[in-house]
Amino acid sequence: MNLRSLTASAAVGLVCGSCVAQVVPPAWLLEKAETIEAIRQTACPPGASGVQCAQALRTAAESRYGAGLPYSSDLFQSAAETFLSAGDRFQAVATFRRLESVAETATRRAYAAFRVGEIHNSMNERQAAIDAYSRCENIIDARGVDTDLQLFARACLAKADALRLSGRREEAIASRSRLIGQPWTPRLRDELGGMAHVENARDHFALGRVQEGRQSFDAFLTTHPAIGAQDGRRALWRVERALAGRALSGIADEEAVEELLAIWQDETVAGLPEIMVCASNLGTVLYNRGERPFLAHLLAAARGHFDANEQAWRGLAGQRFDRAREMFEAITIDVLGELQRAGDHQGVIATATDLLARFPDTEHRAIAEAARARARRGE
Repeated sequence: MNLRSLTASAAVGLVCGSCVAQVVPPAWLLEKAETIEAIRQTACPPGASGVQCAQALRTAAESRYGAGLPYSSDLFQSAAETFLSAGDRFQAVATFRRLESVAETATRRAYAAFRVGEIHNSMNERQAAIDAYSRCENIIDARGVDTDLQLFARACLAKADALRLSGRREEAIASRSRLIGQPWTPRLRDELGGMAHVENARDHFALGRVQEGRQSFDAFLTTHPAIGAQDGRRALWRVERALAGRALSGIADEEAVEELLAIWQDETVAGLPEIMVCASNLGTVLYNRGERPFLAHLLAAARGHFDANEQAWRGLAGQRFDRAREMFEAITIDVLGELQRAGDHQGVIATATDLLARFPDTEHRAIAEAARARARRGE
């Protein structure tokens, strides 16, 4: 429904008791929408290219700004987005920079700076992106972070990503830490406040600071209990905490075993496909430690757990089942290795045949076929 029809409907009034009353936009909003749409129709006639449309919109924006007429900021923003859609990132940046300098509100200037940062980052121009995100932060900070809290958080996180990609992890941690422990921190959207902890943990791990990284994860898991609880990400973060950014092939400490085992035995996550990631990682750590009986027990239990939940997991959205299947396949290859070491040829044949029948496109097909062939030869 367009604005005119909305007004007309409101004028007629309700015709039934179950109808929901329609809100009439204020007159200034109607006038603004109609003015901008009329300018767009003129700037973007049929057959005009995206760049031509964007150029005409920017010209109209400059004209209205110079004449002191309203809505120039809306037109600058529309022109910048149209340049971007047309693939002209250079002009999109230039137009957003213009908006950053002339917009009538601090919120719009901050948003323009943020968008400049996003575009520079997409072009791998890290320092330019960092500078733009910093301008966004500074504009908001000058008025008080409370005025544009969520945009401020997005800028801090985006700048941290650009800093990390530039190899400046300490600065990245500092950027995210601006969102932690502030009076307004509880009002941040969970995904923003929570991810500051998670990404800081990852940078601590990359810098070899295992304890600091785990403390960041602990702060996240304690203060944001709802994030990732339903979609399995929370289980993956717990595994990530246990591994602490280390190469899996080098992990053999008792603490990692205990932490991964606690996740594996946690009934609250047992029904999630992500539990297979825990099982696979725990199996590798047990292998590194040479704990063969424990490893054999775990691998068998993990395969049985996948069998019991496969049908339910297949119906989940996203890549959750695919990840669990990949872990099952990797665990099955580990089982084949253990059966080969034990000289159980029939076990190798049965296990390999089952894998190849269930998932014929497995990336481990060549390994499974070779193991089965050797077992059939009695090798």
